[in-house]
Amino acid sequence: MILFTGGLIAPPDSTAQSSAEYASGIPVWELFVDGEVYDDSLLTGQPFLDANDVPANLLEELRESGHYFARIDSIKVDTSNVPVVFRLYARRGPLVRVGEITITGIAVFSEEEILREMETRRGEVLNTRKLESDLESIARRYERAGYPLAEVSVDRIDANASDPYTLDLDFSVREGVRPKLSRIDLKGAKRTRSDFALRLANLQKNLPLTLFDPEAIRDRLLESGLFTQVGFPELVVESDSGVVVSVEVIEAPPGSFDLVLGYQPPRSAGAASGIVGNGHLLMQNVFGGGRQISIRLNRLPGQVSSLDLHVSDPFVFKTPIRLDGSFNGYQQDSLYAKQAFSGEAGYKFRSGMEVLVTLTSETTRPGGAGVDLRNGRQVIPRSQATFAGLGLRYQRIDDRVNPRKGLAARIDFEQGRKNRSERSVTADSDTAMTYSRLRQSRVKTDVMVFFPTFSRQVLVLGGQLSLLVSDSYDRADLFRFGGALSLRGYDEDQFVGRVTARSLVEYRYQMDRSSYGYLFTDLGYYNTPTLPGVESAEDWLSGFGLGIQFSTGVGLINASYAMSPQDGPTNGRVHVGLSFGL
Repeated sequence: MILFTGGLIAPPDSTAQSSAEYASGIPVWELFVDGEVYDDSLLTGQPFLDANDVPANLLEELRESGHYFARIDSIKVDTSNVPVVFRLYARRGPLVRVGEITITGIAVFSEEEILREMETRRGEVLNTRKLESDLESIARRYERAGYPLAEVSVDRIDANASDPYTLDLDFSVREGVRPKLSRIDLKGAKRTRSDFALRLANLQKNLPLTLFDPEAIRDRLLESGLFTQVGFPELVVESDSGVVVSVEVIEAPPGSFDLVLGYQPPRSAGAASGIVGNGHLLMQNVFGGGRQISIRLNRLPGQVSSLDLHVSDPFVFKTPIRLDGSFNGYQQDSLYAKQAFSGEAGYKFRSGMEVLVTLTSETTRPGGAGVDLRNGRQVIPRSQATFAGLGLRYQRIDDRVNPRKGLAARIDFEQGRKNRSERSVTADSDTAMTYSRLRQSRVKTDVMVFFPTFSRQVLVLGGQLSLLVSDSYDRADLFRFGGALSLRGYDEDQFVGRVTARSLVEYRYQMDRSSYGYLFTDLGYYNTPTLPGVESAEDWLSGFGLGIQFSTGVGLINASYAMSPQDGPTNGRVHVGLSFGL
């Protein structure tokens, strides 16, 4: 909230005669300043309400140009014709400059700080618009520093002792007290609790408001994904010692369902094409505290599928600590099944950086085909692994649906031990069960950067890297690579590797708040070690294509067509996604 008192001390004017009796129709104005015809283009076509409006507009324009003592001499009304003709006669007066500027009553800032940021400067022509803007700027500066009750005014405007056409300005500041924050008021919210919104906005209740940054508060609320629209936060004085942050918001639906279907052409002549897809059910802001529950089911080619369950609480026991729990189940034909239980704790700092601690337990069980022997080893060993890790995450984007600028990045490092058992061929050509214990390290990174370029256009740069370092490798440990979320233009999980990497470039044209069309290109790399049933491989791959995202009455639709140099433009991969609120 900006409190502005005092204002400018206006110089005396001659009173314009009343013309209410002529208030009908559109008048013809003839303006004369210092005896010359004045450009009245700013007044042309204005509906006629009161003749006094035009003199006020003219005086404001003249004073903004530095003629502070501009006066209206007279207004003559000619009623002999229709429409009525108003002739206004004015004088500019001398050009006035700024003399000494003094500011009294300041303690939070220095006078030099305030003067350095003002547009009004000594020796320049006095511009009343700039002067009023400076007063508002000083008030906003105090507001951001936690002094919303500060009042700024111009106490005196005096002629300089050495030059009557140079005016000395005396600003007065009454800083007031630094009030405590009472609460945040989300106008329009029905589910989100006030105490949760305070933590989202990085504000603390019942403490002095040391810094009020409305743009940062708005960005944090938008980044949560719990609101489709967030207005500009304002401070409302509740009492002499308390203020309320008031924000107009529109909440996102409490849940959403995403369905993504893809078409994969046959890899070779005579082979069948495939339909792949996944469904994702998300419940967000459960009980108004930002908690999330999500279920994702993936259907891949053949008899390959996966299930992901995820539960998250962003502020455990009203602290900045986030806790996540998840389950991932993966089944690949009759080859193997893998289950992973993981927990994650994160502490988010005011800067937006979040420190992560992770703990994961993974179990791999071979299927009927997984117990076969290849090159003297069981194809898929039975194993149990435990990983502990650290990570960093940072996210600052202006919109989750259609971002224009910002950065989202995450890096994780995990260290673990794995116990495995498998059948292998002995020296006398017999088979025996062998047991081993391995040390493994995993590194995963994901970065997306959004750069606004021209109007409605955005450049997106990104990259992902997954790296596994182990004493020995198993097929179930390798990272799956290829498809809509990793390397576009290729089949889902077409490749596996102990190292996978992708860089991406997208160029988007934003059609409206949630819709955009885009062109993209991907460059990928993978490295696969020699394993039972898997040949070693290493390759660089590229993909490219185009897509569109647009909003419909049903929900948000995203469609893309991705190609690779190997398959050509007529043998691409199609993905169509539909997301709608519940």
